[in-house]
Amino acid sequence: MKKLILQSFSICAILMVFGVITASAQFGSTYRAEIPFDFMVNNTKYQAGDYSIGPLSGNSGRGVIAMRSYDTGATKILGMDNTGGDYHMKQAKMVFARVNGSYALSEIVTPTLGRRFKRTVTRVEVVKNQGPAPETVIVALQR
Repeated sequence: MKKLILQSFSICAILMVFGVITASAQFGSTYRAEIPFDFMVNNTKYQAGDYSIGPLSGNSGRGVIAMRSYDTGATKILGMDNTGGDYHMKQAKMVFARVNGSYALSEIVTPTLGRRFKRTVTRVEVVKNQGPAPETVIVALQR
């Protein structure tokens, strides 16, 4: 009986956390990106499509950055805001590295938040194989 109560409590707690995450992701400065190619972020593959990028919580301090697919509705956490944004920039952007037709997200920069991502498998493979240098591809973010 205790085990059943504990499991029920755990399931309710998990559902409440996901509800808070979903509600929180709707607040704050969010941006829309139309990404015309498949890409990688932190070794996870994403399909081309429309995405919402923004803070997971509505507070103005540094926090967690999330990306939501308008096509599937799936929300993924990209990591902590580790650059704090660039208050002087006029156009928010996502920066990708393209190597041999593969794209990897390397940076998100907006006036209020920013994130640089670790070197990706794609970049490591380039060094090992002495292939062409990564090409920078920029996708503008819209409000």
